[in-house]
Amino acid sequence: QAERARTADAVMQRTEANVLALSDRIEAKHAAAAAEAARVAAEERRLKFEQMQLAAGEAVVEATRFRELRDGKRQDCERRQVSGLQQAQTDDANTAKLAAARQRVIGLRQQQHTTLQRQYDKQLASASQQATLEHTALLSTKQTAAARRRQQEEAQHTQHATTAYKPFNGGHTTMQARLQALAAGQEL
Repeated sequence: QAERARTADAVMQRTEANVLALSDRIEAKHAAAAAEAARVAAEERRLKFEQMQLAAGEAVVEATRFRELRDGKRQDCERRQVSGLQQAQTDDANTAKLAAARQRVIGLRQQQHTTLQRQYDKQLASASQQATLEHTALLSTKQTAAARRRQQEEAQHTQHATTAYKPFNGGHTTMQARLQALAAGQEL
């Protein structure tokens, strides 16, 4: 029983550890994706800025810069919205997975508890039945031995009563009659 309980605890701990490891990996991937998106956005802004400087005139540079900044801000806003939505969906999925894993662990614990309880009840019933059988057998043996002893005592008593010396009816016995009874093996 202790072995099964340790096995169940080990399975539960492995499941929880796997869930935590999965959660950590997902968070690391999200952080890496966010860093990569920030790096790409910075690179795009830098490239646009360099292109802008290469433009022919100052006015063209200014107009292009304003337009690119406006478009870049809009694109950044859209990217943040999409990224936030994806992050929220991923977080919801992770939360659902964690909840499902917890429910599985709770179900396993309940199932193990029920199984252990049933096994304990069976063993208790078996031990009780075995003790009752042993007690009955011991009692029967004692009763049989007591009956045999009574029979032996009764047989000895009967034998003693038949072989014992019985004086003559109607008078005193003489010393001669007693000696003859002793010689015949009769008890006095």
